[in-house]
Order: sequence, then structure tokens, then C-alpha cells
Amino acid sequence: MTVSMFSKKKKYIHWKSNHSHAVKLGVLKGLIHRAHLLCDLKEDLLDELNLLRDVFISNGYPCKLVQRTMNESWSTELKKSIMEEFEESEENHDFLMSYMPLMCKVSQRDCRKS
Repeated sequence: MTVSMFSKKKKYIHWKSNHSHAVKLGVLKGLIHRAHLLCDLKEDLLDELNLLRDVFISNGYPCKLVQRTMNESWSTELKKSIMEEFEESEENHDFLMSYMPLMCKVSQRDCRKS
């Protein structure tokens, strides 16, 4: 089963609105992050990122800013996914290490009974 994006509304903060630049950039980064999280297939992700780029540029965002933010998102999202995989493997390692002595005791008891 693959997952792609769905959004009914494609209206976001206009660049000339009274919001701070940090808020406007946060909206863009948040939607890029959401696309990376929800799209399973690379082609769906690229479609969604192209759609976001077009929407934000049509909302007055500087083209260079949008493109730079999207380019930076690839390395950021890659680092996040690597860290998540590392943390998951580390959690499994800690789980096994905490129960390993107990498992050994149980198996030794089983061996003594036979």
C-alpha cells in the first residue's frame, strides 16, 4: 500500500501579508516536511514538491527562496530519517540488552530440568 498527499485547500499565506518572514518560511518548510513524511513513492513526492513550489511562487514567494528551501529539505529530511532509524535500532538494542540476562536464566533453568 502506498501513500500520497491529499489536500483540499491550496491557499497559504501570501508573501505580501502582514505575517513575519519566519512564519511564512515556517509554513513552507512545514508543508515540505509533511510531503516528505507522507509520500511513499519518490514520484509522488516530486509531484507534491512541484505543486508546492508552483503554489508558493504564485503566492508571491521569491522563486530563489522557494527553490533553496526545497533543496535544503532533501539533506534535512535525509538526516532525520537516518537518525530515526538509528534511534529505533538503538532502542531494540537496549531492549535486548535489558532482557538478555533474564532470558539466559530462564533457558538455564529449562536446561537443568531436562
